[in-house]
Amino acid sequence: MLANVRTKDGIVGEIQFNTDRMIFAKEKPEDAKKIIGEKRWNEIHKETGLEGGLGHKFYEEYRSTSKISKEGRKRRNELIDLSTKYYNKFR
Repeated sequence: MLANVRTKDGIVGEIQFNTDRMIFAKEKPEDAKKIIGEKRWNEIHKETGLEGGLGHKFYEEYRSTSKISKEGRKRRNELIDLSTKYYNKFR
């Protein structure tokens, strides 16, 4: 769940509520283990059979991929698709 709030100074802040499974998916494994614990991280890994933290990897690559070149646009679209399919397994 995501909520954006505007402060009285006009600054928009973001509040996120993440499940343990979403933390597994979006955070780097070392960070996720600090947040949800290594035991829970291992349980989710065993349940899903998926690599943790790919959401962050996809996001970082997307941000650093050119949106000007044809190849870059193609890769960005691939990353959107990969990210969507990956996160859908954790929702």
